[in-house]
Amino acid sequence: MEVSVGAFQAQSQKQIDAYATPYVATEPRVVTCLITLLRTCSQGDRQRLADLAGTSVNYLYGLGSCARGGMSSRLAFGIEDASIQLHKETHGRTPIVSARELSTMCSLVGMRKH
Repeated sequence: MEVSVGAFQAQSQKQIDAYATPYVATEPRVVTCLITLLRTCSQGDRQRLADLAGTSVNYLYGLGSCARGGMSSRLAFGIEDASIQLHKETHGRTPIVSARELSTMCSLVGMRKH
């Protein structure tokens, strides 16, 4: 099979164009109650929240962005208790999230991975 140089260059240019095209999200980014809490916190507050809840900051972000499966009720109540404690420590600067909000945040926006 013979391939002309022009055809090869045209194919190569299509590949370059495909990679050069910027990614545009087709769905709006959804902000959950947990992401709102994490964004409100300072870096120290986020670490304190994670420590009080018995998990890591990265895991909280994974849960908040609905990238992980559902959370256990133990963790949901741990995050709720931690958010209440942090709310007190920050004199109301950080929001309180309830276990009910946490348990439904991804399913309400249709983002939970099955």
